Amino acid sequence: MVGMNPVEFLEEVQHAYMISSFGEIIDYDEMYSNGGFFDFLQREYNFKLEEREKVMKSLQEMRSEHVISRYENPYYYKYFRDIISNIHRIKDKFLDCKEQGEPLFGTVEFDMFYAQIRCPDSSMPPIILLYSGIIQFAHDITNVLTKAFPIQVRDGEKIVFGMEPQKIWDSIQSNKWIERRFTDIVFSIFFYGNVDMCDVSQPENDYLYRNFSNALADSFLTFIVAHECAHYYLGHLGTDAVKGIVTVGNVQYESIIPDWEQEFDADYIGVLLTIPVLLEKNMDIQVILGGMYIAMWILSIMESLRIKAGEEKTTHPPAKDRLLQVKKKLQNIMQDDLRMLEVYDMLFSVLWDRFTVIAKNVEDRVLAGRPIADVTYEQIKEAIYQSP
Repeated sequence: MVGMNPVEFLEEVQHAYMISSFGEIIDYDEMYSNGGFFDFLQREYNFKLEEREKVMKSLQEMRSEHVISRYENPYYYKYFRDIISNIHRIKDKFLDCKEQGEPLFGTVEFDMFYAQIRCPDSSMPPIILLYSGIIQFAHDITNVLTKAFPIQVRDGEKIVFGMEPQKIWDSIQSNKWIERRFTDIVFSIFFYGNVDMCDVSQPENDYLYRNFSNALADSFLTFIVAHECAHYYLGHLGTDAVKGIVTVGNVQYESIIPDWEQEFDADYIGVLLTIPVLLEKNMDIQVILGGMYIAMWILSIMESLRIKAGEEKTTHPPAKDRLLQVKKKLQNIMQDDLRMLEVYDMLFSVLWDRFTVIAKNVEDRVLAGRPIADVTYEQIKEAIYQSP
């Protein structure tokens, strides 16, 4: 691999993941060059019909100019590139790292992957490898969570949601759809690495919640990217941070995992980079904080499940420690806004308690010591709905 450029190395990694996961190569030029791709964007991400020409032209230009890997999904690449570009533009206001260029990145569609990799025995810079499915995951999970916030005031298109903890608790207790969909999504991403099989159909009046949900998802995803960029800007990606060699097919790369203190620093800087980027979009500060908080909770839940399953040791601090560290560092500059985060603590505490009950039911009735490969997702969903 010595002598390769970063894009060539990235393509080798992406190619290896495609072969190992699907046994074949995905032809994005064919799959996303027609109007059907915009139908997907319109359905899943609420794109407006009048945006069709602009969006498709932008994606097609990227493909024709060969500015991205041939194994990249053009929409996912553009989504993450726009976030990274905005973060890089404002980074010097918060960090003394003017000599750092814009971080290199790429996407893969397999595994829960958002971390840094390095080419072994090479002087090329590290690459941030983002799991493209995190976009859909963020939208699905926030779609579910927003249903726990009862509508307080509705005036035409303007909607105000109730943020009182007791009302949120009452909403969850009276709407079992929320806890079951939450469980469904977490299981689908944990067991199968995607939410394609998850039932994310919404109750009535979903359109009333769409803007709220999209804003939370935007904050969730911007923070994920900002956290990884923060590692890059803070110099955490040196060779001494290499966790070990990962082999996929015939391709090897070094997996870079910073220590806990560096994770706390990346969280804080990630927050400082996320807030101004989203304020430029006129997003409410409490929604920004809520989306970042959801991201830290969800990632911690997924990691705790992997540890319980004996798959790996913890690479990140527990959610409660990460959240406490961030809140402590932000206390002096946004004390009033931080009080709203107590609502999300209550929301996740209730859903996590219910999740553990349902998960035990799935483990006892469906898995019962069997490998997940022998279990259909329909069996898991049946157990979810039969839980008390």
